[in-house]
Amino acid sequence: MIEFSVEIWIARPKSEVFEFVTTARNNPRWNSAVEHIEPVSECDSELGCRYKMIRKLPGGRVENVYEVTELTAGKSFTIKTLSGPTPFTYNYRFRAKDGGTEVILHGKLDPEGLPLRMPSFLGSRLLDRGVESNLGTLKEMMEHGS
Repeated sequence: MIEFSVEIWIARPKSEVFEFVTTARNNPRWNSAVEHIEPVSECDSELGCRYKMIRKLPGGRVENVYEVTELTAGKSFTIKTLSGPTPFTYNYRFRAKDGGTEVILHGKLDPEGLPLRMPSFLGSRLLDRGVESNLGTLKEMMEHGS
């Protein structure tokens, strides 16, 4: 199991950042690994919603179904895989800070199902770089609309 925590500050109001990040259809726009997301359940609220996600990872494409397992409006949300070869749990927290928003992502990932085997230290470094890059893309999009 690989665990990581990454923080980034975004010069946008917390409500805007929270709304953008928790809208599943936005994921392919800022997460380079995510190619496609679609709901697999009908939901009255985001909590409990399930999504099929197709990602391109080192070694090939993988499909996971994940569920929104925790949602505190404007503050945090958690997604957890229910199926697929790369079990993970991602918890996002959002805090107003210095006129913008601090986003803290804590994740746990089991890389055993990846099509490409690599030493855990290398996988951890690649994961850290990928997550940091994706959050950098999110920051750029939120701050500059690109």
